[in-house]
Amino acid sequence: MQEEPCLYILYSSSLDRYYIGATRGISGRLRRHLSSNKGYTSKARDWKLVYVQHHSSMRDAFGAEKKLKRHKDKDRIRMIITQANQQHESHFDASSLPPVP
Repeated sequence: MQEEPCLYILYSSSLDRYYIGATRGISGRLRRHLSSNKGYTSKARDWKLVYVQHHSSMRDAFGAEKKLKRHKDKDRIRMIITQANQQHESHFDASSLPPVP
């Protein structure tokens, strides 16, 4: 069975960094992040899934990923995660972000 498309955010406490991605199959993707010897997430092995936003298509998931990545603002990412946790859900609407200049 194919998993639904989603935007996801990983956090590494050893690097104090976030990684934003989109995938269809979050469990397998997280496993690949943790076992890879190359790429951005290979710099640490303590990545934790801190946020998931499900989408109806990969196109929508990639669009949300691109929009969030344009901001490159750790405080904004923390705010999104905190708000989702406070609402007991993992949902973020990328259309609520202001345009990037």
